[in-house]
Amino acid sequence: MPAVNEGRSRAGTTIGTTVDGNGRFTLTNVPGGTVQLHFTGTGIDATVTLSGLSAQDNITLEVTLNGHDARVDRDERKKRDGGSEVDGRITAVDVNARTITVGQTTIAVPSTVTIRDGRRALTFADLKVGQRVEVHGTMSGTTFTATEVNLEEDDDD
Repeated sequence: MPAVNEGRSRAGTTIGTTVDGNGRFTLTNVPGGTVQLHFTGTGIDATVTLSGLSAQDNITLEVTLNGHDARVDRDERKKRDGGSEVDGRITAVDVNARTITVGQTTIAVPSTVTIRDGRRALTFADLKVGQRVEVHGTMSGTTFTATEVNLEEDDDD
């Protein structure tokens, strides 16, 4: 099984855990700020950096590992203040329902929501599978409702 360690040289702490058979793990007491997750295991020695963490955030990640490479495919954050954020690639668009899916999260995008690519305003019809987005919104039960959608620069090219 791969292991994951969160190392923080600034705080002088190391938090570690083992990934379960389904690829899931939990890290507790991770301080806010910027952290590096270091994944190790047979044929794996890769690191990803997460920024803008707040203490007590609940974060769900989908990470693809390949040797020394690690890519965050989805980064969902439930904030202490009740707000939420999902960051990742659009995997489905339903024009009739006005929803997009990022990883496993289906996001309702009301017609009043601002959609942007930098400073340029977009419409819902401009959203396409494969685009990387950062979505701010609220979670109520299993329903994520967007309050803002921003296209992000694709850093994999």
